[in-house]
Amino acid sequence: YHITEESSDATQVLIAACKREKIDNIKQAIQLSGKQAIVIDVDTFALQNCYEVNYQPAPTDVVTLLNIGASTMNINIVQGERSLFTRDITVGGSQFTDVLQRSLGISFQQAEAVKRGVTENDNVDEKAIEPLMGSVMETVAMEIQKTFDFYRATAEDGGVTVQKILISGGGSKLEGLSQQLSARLELPVEVRLQVDDQGIPVRGVGEGDRHRGQAGPRPEPRPRRLERPLDGAGEAADHRRLVRERLHGAHVGEVLPGIG
Repeated sequence: YHITEESSDATQVLIAACKREKIDNIKQAIQLSGKQAIVIDVDTFALQNCYEVNYQPAPTDVVTLLNIGASTMNINIVQGERSLFTRDITVGGSQFTDVLQRSLGISFQQAEAVKRGVTENDNVDEKAIEPLMGSVMETVAMEIQKTFDFYRATAEDGGVTVQKILISGGGSKLEGLSQQLSARLELPVEVRLQVDDQGIPVRGVGEGDRHRGQAGPRPEPRPRRLERPLDGAGEAADHRRLVRERLHGAHVGEVLPGIG
């Protein structure tokens, strides 16, 4: 666990737990590839590490980190360097593929191509694509809004107001997704944490305001380790500290290419 805030009235604690079987399966897959796992991190917090190192948020900055994978969407509401609320939702890029495949009567490969904007198949009605994609985007937006509502309902004094959303993962590459989410949630949406040709973070892509992060040495990130490992955590008790040390001075694409 990790104590995030203490006061005379309450103590805020972040708890991370995972079934040993899942950890063993991940370690075995890595070992079969000829590698040895040093750190196994929680995906939501790994993305938060990337955000903190590249964006250096102020304590008053409140953002939602949204990682859209194939079948799961991770939502993390962050204030400064503190995670306020997390939620995993079983909605992802595969839902777009499934809807297109069923509704248009095409193969999986064809649906994947259509999802990416390739419509060379003469049997595909291009006018039907947009409403189908829009229906899934509406579901994604609704789940994000539900997360915001649940956070406000459970947080003290209604919580803080999210200022913007940063999206990453393979699903973030879907054409029009950031614009649709921005319109439906009435929030600015930036597409992914990006690195330019010189390895300098590029931010504000979703808002049309492209600018570089500050060059030069970055401040040493503050370690946030688990004070006490839960059963099954084992050698990963200090995973946050190790991951942050490895991330220090590195960029998203160099450390976690899958999310950049």
